[in-house]
Amino acid sequence: MPFTPFHFGPALLLKSAAPRRVSVASYAAANIVIDVETLYHLLRHDTTVHQWAHTFVGAGSVGIALGGLLAVIARTLVPRLPIAKTMLESEVGAGPIVLGAFLGAITHPFLDGLMHSDIHPFRPFTDANPLLGLLTIPTLEAVCVVAGILGAAILFARRSTLGAIACLLLMAMTTARVEIAINVPMRMGDMARQLPDRDITDLVQAAKAAGLEPWVIRGHHGMYADVQAVDAFGAATVTTQEVRRGPVATLVRQRAAGVWQPWTVGSRAEYIQVAVPRKNYERIENDADINRPFRISGRYTDADIVSLVTLIRSSPGAVRGDWVILSIVQQRDGTSEVMLRTDDVSGQRVTVVRQGGTWIVTSASFWIS
Repeated sequence: MPFTPFHFGPALLLKSAAPRRVSVASYAAANIVIDVETLYHLLRHDTTVHQWAHTFVGAGSVGIALGGLLAVIARTLVPRLPIAKTMLESEVGAGPIVLGAFLGAITHPFLDGLMHSDIHPFRPFTDANPLLGLLTIPTLEAVCVVAGILGAAILFARRSTLGAIACLLLMAMTTARVEIAINVPMRMGDMARQLPDRDITDLVQAAKAAGLEPWVIRGHHGMYADVQAVDAFGAATVTTQEVRRGPVATLVRQRAAGVWQPWTVGSRAEYIQVAVPRKNYERIENDADINRPFRISGRYTDADIVSLVTLIRSSPGAVRGDWVILSIVQQRDGTSEVMLRTDDVSGQRVTVVRQGGTWIVTSASFWIS
């Protein structure tokens, strides 16, 4: 979600440490302004939604600029509202506004960096993100909530009752997470990204009517301009630390006399994701991210799939383990065929067999569609 109240929990704790020097209002405003970047990229269906404003350099610049702007606005408006200056002086003073905006901005990439794999908080100095995965998302959210409760308690204890109430009211008004663009599934593939929003809405409705609510759709341009096929990956039915499984269906439509016909549900199968270290299952940065889900067909236990995918990702011999897996299919002769993709038109076909509990690559060849 582009805007979340969890960012505001630490604001109350910082406010309690220096009630007259930190503005929670400007802290919140800085967080919202930074997440406008996220909302923009979500609406464009970009695969990387956290960019310049989610670095310490970018966020710090946003915080200082916004703090200065809000301070100027406050200086213009407050003299006309004496009650605001009297009751909320610590919120509308120039110093608290600038400091609050800067703290709100600079903590944003820190908190988001703990949970989002497409964030590079130390750019332009390095692309590394040592923060990712240090805390689980539930733990991070709990820490933010506890920080807010503790901050409010300290403010009341310090008899900053009015300030505490004002801050809690501010947080209460933002506790509803804004769902704009989030209910639209993630898009992978050139064709899926080019589909108009109305077509995506129709596709999602067709999938839901068939009992599948997609969180990812994948579609590439095929050989026929008048036929479109899209894989819709539904909500997970099984989730463990190592794998996540769920249903996938192919939706197809044809164009007749220049008009696209309704989407129809074709083949159904199961998909699986094999965990990537320090990544959540939902964090797929782009089409080339090996964290993306793929189809499986055959009788595989979780341990079978994990060991097989681990082998492929280790790039044995000529196998391109850095390419994404499209599917793993169990053949009648007992071998397994692993299809890898490097771009929209080419990839690799890998055949593996299990011998004595160990997967062995028997062949690897390249393909072009």
